Amino acid sequence: MKIVKALIPIALIAVFVFVMNTAFIFHPFIKSIPELFDDIENSALNGDWDKASDKTDALYKELAQKKFRWMQFAIERKEMNNLIINLYKLKGCIKIEDVSGSVDALYEMRANWSHLGS
Repeated sequence: MKIVKALIPIALIAVFVFVMNTAFIFHPFIKSIPELFDDIENSALNGDWDKASDKTDALYKELAQKKFRWMQFAIERKEMNNLIINLYKLKGCIKIEDVSGSVDALYEMRANWSHLGS
């Protein structure tokens, strides 16, 4: 009986550690975010600002509404906020049709995304 009482807290701690590290485990398997980065960059470089704006909105929905819901326990809030700030910077650059600013914001987002959860 004493062993069972000791195993319950150990098992709970193991589950909590697993949940806190899920972003590190599942992050490499998320392919939709880097593909959206590439689509937005190609649209901005080609001057297709409507498509870039649509893809940026899709990126926001993908990040803020889908991915961060299950990753929020495994990554720091500061890392998520940095990605959202870069996303708003990207939206502004696309709105004024600034190629260099949008590519700069995209590369910042790529760097933040690649270091997310590490």
